[in-house]
Amino acid sequence: MSIYKNFYSTSALFGHPTRMAILVALSDGKALPAGEIAKMVKVSPQTTSEHLAKLMKAGFLNQQKSGKYRYYYIANPKVAEVVEGMLALSPEIEVCSMRDSLDKRALSYARTCYGHLAGNLGIQLTKAMNNLGYIK
Repeated sequence: MSIYKNFYSTSALFGHPTRMAILVALSDGKALPAGEIAKMVKVSPQTTSEHLAKLMKAGFLNQQKSGKYRYYYIANPKVAEVVEGMLALSPEIEVCSMRDSLDKRALSYARTCYGHLAGNLGIQLTKAMNNLGYIK
């Protein structure tokens, strides 16, 4: 099935846990330096750099220089849509620590996802705007 080669290589990029964690970390639309991404996804800076290079080569990420730092960000809204779709399909993980519980509570309450407000706050805001006739 070589006609699907590009699909398989693309799905392999999304299928790697570290690369997906990087994409999730960047899915709010912010640009972050590699060192901060490494801390967020809990891998070494060297490992992060390897994965960032693969994501850049695939066109999933772009970078901008600012001083001595390179800031990485999602290159295309379609990439963020795939990440969001995969998150929606994935079953929730079991909360095993206070940190997990606090993170889950914060994400459930409010978050941004590549240009839109999500979570309970986003739902409440949308309902209020609809009820007031600001949107239909």
